[in-house]
Amino acid sequence: MKAPMSAAFVADCSIAMAWLFHDEATLKTAALLNRLATETALVPTWWFIEITNVLAMAERKGRITPTQSDAFIADLSQLGIERDDEAVDRAFTHLLALCRTLDQPATTRSTSIWPFAEACRWQRLTKTCGKPQRNWASLS
Repeated sequence: MKAPMSAAFVADCSIAMAWLFHDEATLKTAALLNRLATETALVPTWWFIEITNVLAMAERKGRITPTQSDAFIADLSQLGIERDDEAVDRAFTHLLALCRTLDQPATTRSTSIWPFAEACRWQRLTKTCGKPQRNWASLS
């Protein structure tokens, strides 16, 4: 049996990118980064692919250099990042059922899904700069 997840919060790609791109940082994203000194964050397996894609696009656009990407990856590897390997399985079971019940997509700007998702022990992490994003990960 797999050990239970011990993460204190869920971090999506946009949160991590705010740690690299300071013009996207907010007080909340900085606070989450600081929490990683003593806590762990849960990320879905595909988070690493999303990070890679953003880094590749940022390099292509000249926003960062390959050296900066490599340094950021090294920094991420030193943080308490806990990969949720079971998120994919829950997407087809728990998350799909929740979306059907509420008639809402899995990623939504609609606040109607929040109370139900939280009641199911799903946590949301909202990026506070730019357009809000709701991403869900089960901690059950």
